[in-house]
Amino acid sequence: MRSRCLSSAAAPGARKFIDRVRVLAVGGPGGQGCASFFRDTRVQRGPPDGGSGGRGGNVIVRSSESVTDLALSKRNFMAGSGGNGTSADMDGRTGHDLEVMVPNGTLIQRVGKVRFSRNSQMEPPQSQLTLVAELLRSGDAVVVAAGGAGGRGNKVFKTGKLQNTSLAENGKDGEAVTLLLSLKLIADVGLVGFPNAGKSSLLAALSNARPRIADYPFTTLHPYLGNVMVTPLRSFIVADIPGLVSGAHANVGLGHAFLRHIERTSVLCYVLDLSSPQPPFAQLLALQSELELYQPGLSQRPCVLVANKADTPGAAHKLQELRAACAELHAMGQLAGLVPPGEGKSFVTAVSARERKNLHRMVERLDSALHIIVQCDRERLTSTALQESMRHTGSDP
Repeated sequence: MRSRCLSSAAAPGARKFIDRVRVLAVGGPGGQGCASFFRDTRVQRGPPDGGSGGRGGNVIVRSSESVTDLALSKRNFMAGSGGNGTSADMDGRTGHDLEVMVPNGTLIQRVGKVRFSRNSQMEPPQSQLTLVAELLRSGDAVVVAAGGAGGRGNKVFKTGKLQNTSLAENGKDGEAVTLLLSLKLIADVGLVGFPNAGKSSLLAALSNARPRIADYPFTTLHPYLGNVMVTPLRSFIVADIPGLVSGAHANVGLGHAFLRHIERTSVLCYVLDLSSPQPPFAQLLALQSELELYQPGLSQRPCVLVANKADTPGAAHKLQELRAACAELHAMGQLAGLVPPGEGKSFVTAVSARERKNLHRMVERLDSALHIIVQCDRERLTSTALQESMRHTGSDP
């Protein structure tokens, strides 16, 4: 059975980044059942031999690392119809599946109810949302709209007492569903900071990404991903999240449009601006507050601190105050989630994206934090497996 494939539309020039879209998916209708009878020169009226209709095709959503956003070529998707049954006991063919390609990290929610009609329209946006699937890895797929069953031909209805019947069924309509597709970027590190803190400059200096850079706020209007090489055989993915503002949790500024991209990052990297009139430690507390108000527990994620623009006037004094405040609060058990930097090292890594100073230390710090998180996850899984084994064997841990 063949399937068609639709992915994001390729535009020759720059286009808008799409990370949220509503689509209508309709499964193909089943084929008609056939009512016919066997005919031969020696048989005047033979038994029923009408074949059944084929099943309609399915609409399948599949994730791929080659797709970058949800800029789909269209909004309505309908799979192929099943073929009609014919005489001589021949069933109809199965309808072609239709595959919709989306980026890794796509969340699929159904809007409203499942309908059964080939002429359906989208459900109202305010309808109830139901989680369908999350496609996290390349190749993950889910059937979002199943095709309709084919109608049965009259050969199916033949019984011992009912030898000659002209009864046959129509094919059934496939499922029609309205879907809300939302992209949440999957990255190892997420750069979080206020507008004009230098996140895009850091990403451009550390990786092969080329985000838009300028000296005014909100230059970055959509997330960027960059691959940072630690060694020729080891790297990690960094996401540049557009700048947050006070009230972002309440959808102020870019708000919810990009806060959700932080949810799937393994490490949060707070980029603090040493050239800003606002003290860097106050920036940190404000950023953590916004994350916590948006999603409780998000500010407790593993994190590292980077102070950018260390080459500006007065940066040294601000950096000293920031390091002292962070060390004091961490000693008091606060600043949950701050990954230990190692013996004799500061919690804050000072860099200059413009001068490209200390960038190697930032890479080492992020790589070390990711390594610590992986080790902790392994130890947690090993401990859980050991406890489960002891519980099943009846031994005390």
